[in-house]
Amino acid sequence: MLFSQLIWASVVGNLILLGLTYYFVAKLIKIKLEVDRQYIKTLFKHALPYGLALILNRFYFKIDMVFIQWVSGNHQAGIYAVALKLMEIIAVIPVFFMNSALPELTNSFVNNKKRFNDLISKCFRYLSLIGMPIMMGGIAISFALTFIITSPQFLSGYHCSNDIRELHQTQEMAALQCPQVHLDKTFSMESAHSFEYFYGSDVALQIVLVAIFFVFLNSLFGFCLVAMGKQSKLLKINFYCLIFNVLTNLAVIPYYGFVGAAFTTVLSEILILFGTYFYVKKFTGYVQKLGETLKIGLISLIMAVAVSVLFGVLYPIMQNIATLVVILFGVVIYVLMAVRIGVLDIDEFRKIV
Repeated sequence: MLFSQLIWASVVGNLILLGLTYYFVAKLIKIKLEVDRQYIKTLFKHALPYGLALILNRFYFKIDMVFIQWVSGNHQAGIYAVALKLMEIIAVIPVFFMNSALPELTNSFVNNKKRFNDLISKCFRYLSLIGMPIMMGGIAISFALTFIITSPQFLSGYHCSNDIRELHQTQEMAALQCPQVHLDKTFSMESAHSFEYFYGSDVALQIVLVAIFFVFLNSLFGFCLVAMGKQSKLLKINFYCLIFNVLTNLAVIPYYGFVGAAFTTVLSEILILFGTYFYVKKFTGYVQKLGETLKIGLISLIMAVAVSVLFGVLYPIMQNIATLVVILFGVVIYVLMAVRIGVLDIDEFRKIV
């Protein structure tokens, strides 16, 4: 019943969004429903490659979950699903950013190629400014982040065979405590010992966060191809990436489980980056300089180390609240460092978005 209510809530929410959008657009322009076959044909011709590219992208994004469940079982699939869901949520950020920048990119590509290249450079810098600290900071506190949104059975550590929700971080403690744990048929696992170590969603998240950084950059060059009217190239890139992803997952998942799938996701995003950048450079002559990116990487690393140290100090005192505190602390010191070294201009950022 609850699931059905959620579905209907989504439907109603989207209908309200449609109504509000129509209302505000109608105040700006006159809306008239009319069938224009020639326009529909032209629109379909230009939109189809991009639509197919998005479908392929979603397919490769989800296919590893199917393979993990098929080869390694529901347990590993559940562990990987946590990291993948976080990746889906965070991946919305660069899409929102580039949706804001797309009209200006399209206009400048047609009228001012130098302006177009300058916009790419600025968007690359700001997407790096957002994506890099998410990657490094997230890796630094991945265990804490995973613990907040999941249960102990999803975390890395020594899990008691009678109840995998019983978690210990040292073998000695597990050997002492696990034999005393009562059997829970729902959360027990088959094992020759009273405990077993396995990697959890926090490890999957650490690897997937690397992929997320490349997702940020891929959004830039993917939107650039759309602005240039080269959607067919994006379709080609995603097609080859899908083949690579499927073949690699089939090869590594039987041996490495969700860890292999996570690394495959990273490699897939890197391939997309190479492909999209190659075509942007080919058609515009744009060359990406990495000096500012290295600076961003340095301050992100400093922030991540500071956050990790502070979390170690605060967690015994504040427990899960420490995670929220160190995130806020990390954001503040990162922004201050970014402004200080000149890679963040607040006014410029506002103009782009």
